[in-house]
Amino acid sequence: MYPEQEKRMHHQGQVAIYAVITADGSLQNLHVLDSPSQGMSDAALAAARQWKYEPRHCGDAATPTETVLDFFFRLGGPQ
Repeated sequence: MYPEQEKRMHHQGQVAIYAVITADGSLQNLHVLDSPSQGMSDAALAAARQWKYEPRHCGDAATPTETVLDFFFRLGGPQ
């Protein structure tokens, strides 16, 4: 969800989050790499924690995978 205070202040931007996708598809080691504000960082982290991912497989075994998740906060609808 777009942080209400950020909306009121007409703040927009991108949040980049580092994460490790584990063998069961959950995320670990989440941390913000870049963000225009703490409010957007918190909202992006909260969203990422709700998701489940398809783990990467090496042969028959699932293996942890490092990734960067990008969240875009834009006012005025889809762009």
